[in-house]
Amino acid sequence: MSETDKSIIPLGARGLQLTTFDELFRFSEFVIKAGFVPRGLETKEKVFLALQYGMELGLSPMITLQNAMVVNNRPAISWSVRFRAIPTSRI
Repeated sequence: MSETDKSIIPLGARGLQLTTFDELFRFSEFVIKAGFVPRGLETKEKVFLALQYGMELGLSPMITLQNAMVVNNRPAISWSVRFRAIPTSRI
């Protein structure tokens, strides 16, 4: 992605509204550059997949990053966060 190809990412009540592949990938790159990644998610591709997993559970990107971990080379989210997220993800 070029430095000039930066469309605006919408900001909503729950933070950034990542709705496209490109927006999620750009956010993943930003997180890596900021150094705000849990152990095991040191590449933009791993951050991307963890964020996608969190989105499927109804979690915001920042909640996902704070609670993401890698278990047996797979993305995982702490159980307490998953149980809180599941009822709200259906709304």
